Amino acid sequence: MGKKMEFGFRPYVGKDYYKASRNLLIVGASHYCASDDCDIDFTSRCMEKYLAYKQGVAESPGGWIGTFTKFANAAAGRKLAPWELVAFYQRVAFYNYLQEPEGATEKEKHPEKFNDPRHLCLFKKALHELEPGIVIVWGEKVWQALPEDLGKGRKQLSDDGLPGELHGRLWEYYMADGRPVIFCAVDHPSSPFFSHERFSPLLRRLNLKF
Repeated sequence: MGKKMEFGFRPYVGKDYYKASRNLLIVGASHYCASDDCDIDFTSRCMEKYLAYKQGVAESPGGWIGTFTKFANAAAGRKLAPWELVAFYQRVAFYNYLQEPEGATEKEKHPEKFNDPRHLCLFKKALHELEPGIVIVWGEKVWQALPEDLGKGRKQLSDDGLPGELHGRLWEYYMADGRPVIFCAVDHPSSPFFSHERFSPLLRRLNLKF
């Protein structure tokens, strides 16, 4: 029997995640945090701080919250009210691909970590446990780290009607159990290349419910 794998950062799972007709998993890139602050529940605590702020019961936890607001607005195709942002993130799961801090601050970037097979193994574990129907990947570093044989194969979905720069960003992967999962790749919402105008046409293909 192989050694049991344990997450470095357990995924955040919204309270309404399993009520959706097609579960949505968002895959971020990495955390930047000091070692004494990064424990297994760090991802969930970050999301809880974001939701508490949007519910008006806590102060802003930092500038990083704009990343989550920016993405949800693009996914919805419009600016969401605070209560709608809360409802959106209560219906999704969020997981960071790197299962260890990329560094203590955003100035410390280690792109080579994305090629460590341990992170891919733990990502496969997350896919097995969460059973998403749709996976939205934030950023090229994560997208490029995913192999073609993530499960039993994959096929590219139609690019018809999308701008050329968005071609090749929609795929259907077949998991080890044969279950199809749609993968969508977007630029990281913290990037200056991510915008509502650019990515809403792609995200609308997913028929997300709001």
